[in-house]
Amino acid sequence: MNNGIITVALIGSVSLLVATLASHKLAPLLLLRSGAELWLTNVVVFALWYWRLDGGGPNVRDKHPQFGSRSFIFPQMQIEKDERGRFSVENWRPGFVDYLFISFTQSSTFGPTDAPLLARWAKLLTMVQIFISLSIVMLLIARAVGVL
Repeated sequence: MNNGIITVALIGSVSLLVATLASHKLAPLLLLRSGAELWLTNVVVFALWYWRLDGGGPNVRDKHPQFGSRSFIFPQMQIEKDERGRFSVENWRPGFVDYLFISFTQSSTFGPTDAPLLARWAKLLTMVQIFISLSIVMLLIARAVGVL
């Protein structure tokens, strides 16, 4: 529930950033800082979504420990079963940092990188995350070019 409220607030804040860019009332450095803060918030918020939804959430994953993930194909999951000991990933399960990495790379590259998406909910959330990130970055670039 809290993550949903934060997500709605993030989308509202990006909308305000768009309105502010059009008005040309804020200094470029303040806009850049606001954009960077929104981008970072986008990364953290969607990392929390992925962490909370994958495999039923962290509590369910702790109660029913299974190798890997149900919604993403992490690199550790692609190691052959007989080779997992060599890489110390025999009982590997994703932690929050793994979801943070997914979120960071998606917001940076505007698409999935090292962990392909399996679940439809993950694909939909990724599209929303990328749209928000792309909006922030493109609008700030457009404003920066306009200032020049």
